[in-house]
Amino acid sequence: MTDLAKRQQGVLSARVSLTAIHMRFLTKFWRLLRYVFLWNLVRVRAIREIQRPWVAKLKRDGHCNVVIFLGPGMDVITGGVMSIVDLAGASRRCLAGADAFVCVCGVPWHPPLARYSKFGNDEVVHDILKIIRASSADATLLIHVPEIYVRLFSYWLALHPDLWHDRSLHVNVLLQNIDLIPNRSDVARLKKYASVSCTAAHTAYANADTGSLIDCEVSHLSVGVCAEKYQSRKRDAKERLILYSPDESENKEFVLRTLKEALPDYRFVEVRNMRYEEYLEGASRAFVSLTFGEGLDSYFVEPIFLGGIGCAVFNERFFTPNYKGLPFVYTSWQELMEKFVDDIRAIEKEHRYRAVHDRQFDRVDGDYSADIYLGRIRDFYAAHLPRRCPDSARSREPAAGGG
Repeated sequence: MTDLAKRQQGVLSARVSLTAIHMRFLTKFWRLLRYVFLWNLVRVRAIREIQRPWVAKLKRDGHCNVVIFLGPGMDVITGGVMSIVDLAGASRRCLAGADAFVCVCGVPWHPPLARYSKFGNDEVVHDILKIIRASSADATLLIHVPEIYVRLFSYWLALHPDLWHDRSLHVNVLLQNIDLIPNRSDVARLKKYASVSCTAAHTAYANADTGSLIDCEVSHLSVGVCAEKYQSRKRDAKERLILYSPDESENKEFVLRTLKEALPDYRFVEVRNMRYEEYLEGASRAFVSLTFGEGLDSYFVEPIFLGGIGCAVFNERFFTPNYKGLPFVYTSWQELMEKFVDDIRAIEKEHRYRAVHDRQFDRVDGDYSADIYLGRIRDFYAAHLPRRCPDSARSREPAAGGG
């Protein structure tokens, strides 16, 4: 290598290093700005004012059952957050007559938040410490904790032993994704302060094998996705649009590039930076919706209830065996790339489109219905919130933690 080449290489390396330093600095600076915004006193006080009436109501009414769902302290839209909000509302309905205060609270140590604003809902997000301290000293507490926050929550419990002394506390782990199952040791830490159960969002892992991994009972508590919630669109209202999920996948870039080249007459749109209502509008117009996530997720199920066709690669950790062989459920990404284009062309004929949709609809409608969903919620509370309240209290409707 000549001296000139060495000098040029040195200058290039210095520029790359300088760029990396600048990027690290900008990242840290952005995090600092974000922290200052989320915790500034004006914002925090405004949030506390929104929360205050509900905390006062809980303190005044003295409910004998308090049910808390933990969610992130960030205004985000994910399937997990929407599921938590829906479960809170459904729990409120199922606990009619149980004198229960049901609310959503931000995860401890997360920034304060008033509402999840990116999808339609009426829930106020509360400070868990304020809710617990406002509840009656003899109230039964039941706290639902998403699996990704089990470790953090277990440490938080240990820092507040005074809150749990002589109190009835039950913690339920919301296992929404088997790939995120908490460590057995973290669940054991919860058991020092509470009785513990686990509910699984998918039938595929709502079993004793999962229970043995974390050493606690596991039951099935699915998501509030059912045909009654959606306005289906007919085939002739569909566009040459293929909607796909924002999930990261090692196959995603190659799969999309291959499909786009083979289907130049179709638009491919990623579900990103959309409000939930925008996504539903797009899914109702989409010819096919493709998920790069778990497989049996909202990007697969909801488009079917909207009159479309869902597409996924079979994943035995989430799908049950009866989804094998369903149209547009492929055994691998390789099979998807080999067959997807021909399958799309085949369903361009209206009668074929309806036939595929009907098969998919019959399958998912059998697993996702309002009756099954609410029945499982009632069964859960019958097992884990059995406390009988005085007649005067039991006559009250369950209180909303927001509205």
